[in-house]
Amino acid sequence: MGTFDKATDLNYLIRKTNVSTRGNASWPEWTIPKSSIEIIYKAPVRAMYIVFSPFPWDIKETKHLIGMFDSFIFMYLTFLIFSNIKTIWNDPSLRIILILLLFYLLVFGIGVGNFGTGIRHRSKFAVMFILLAAPLIKKFIFFKKEKFD
Repeated sequence: MGTFDKATDLNYLIRKTNVSTRGNASWPEWTIPKSSIEIIYKAPVRAMYIVFSPFPWDIKETKHLIGMFDSFIFMYLTFLIFSNIKTIWNDPSLRIILILLLFYLLVFGIGVGNFGTGIRHRSKFAVMFILLAAPLIKKFIFFKKEKFD
């Protein structure tokens, strides 16, 4: 990103976003901000794309299916987080993790422009997602422990 001045220059961010949205795995053209006002209202959409893409309608090659299965896991974790939102918001440490996660997703959503890069970057947030969704994640029991009398 360069210096602080560059990172806060909206015109520079728009140029970087245009460059990052390229290739066979790029996000739709309508998600690219054309002005500084569009960054504000397109950032949440782009944040959703970084978490949930590739969507089934974005699949162009069979190798994109791997990313789609990964996005299903994040959809499930997001569902669990929303199901547990009262508990998360009442716990100060979980609230901070949630706020940081949302902030990170907004920032990375602006900078990332294709789901190949999005998959790589969203893996950085997997721990935060799991921490927030952990109380509702189902347990997998493969072997039942035998009781000895």
